[in-house]
Amino acid sequence: MDGRKQTKPKPGIDEALAALERRLESLKSLFEQYFAGVQKRPPTREHEEFRRGIDAIPAHELKVTANKFKLQALKSRHLQLNNLWTKILSEIEAGTYRRDRFLLKAKSDHPAANTSPATRPQVTAAEHPFEQTYREFLKLAQSQNQKTPSRDKFFKVLDQQLDQIKKASPQAQVQVKIHTDPSGRIGLKIKKQ
Repeated sequence: MDGRKQTKPKPGIDEALAALERRLESLKSLFEQYFAGVQKRPPTREHEEFRRGIDAIPAHELKVTANKFKLQALKSRHLQLNNLWTKILSEIEAGTYRRDRFLLKAKSDHPAANTSPATRPQVTAAEHPFEQTYREFLKLAQSQNQKTPSRDKFFKVLDQQLDQIKKASPQAQVQVKIHTDPSGRIGLKIKKQ
């Protein structure tokens, strides 16, 4: 025998380190769910519990090198993930997080999202002043095997163009006609009268 004393790891330390590894993976999953929009709140309570758990293992009690290495690797991995989470949380707070920018853009592109239900006009497609124009446009475009926009998109684009004309000339009367360009493509022509 060499004169070194062989120390066996404490069974509680091995189990605690394994549990911490599982909790870190679970915490990572919870943060990913929050960043993806699945969870409504960041897992701050779970994160704080993990920090307390990792601080509860005193490094001076770790006699086995493998356990010291595991603890150091856990702390290093946590530090790396914590830096990433902090960065993403600050981007979310500043409004520069890519997923949030995409969702905000999608929300702003949807006309119903721009107004509250109480102030949103309750106009059905049949009540729209250009419903007949839309039907004629649809029939003609389909007969030419052309791609047709949805009713909502058709009215949204048409209303935007009419609003621009009304801003420039508030008193102007407009006429909307379906026309076919020289290439055979069906379109709309808006004329001021």
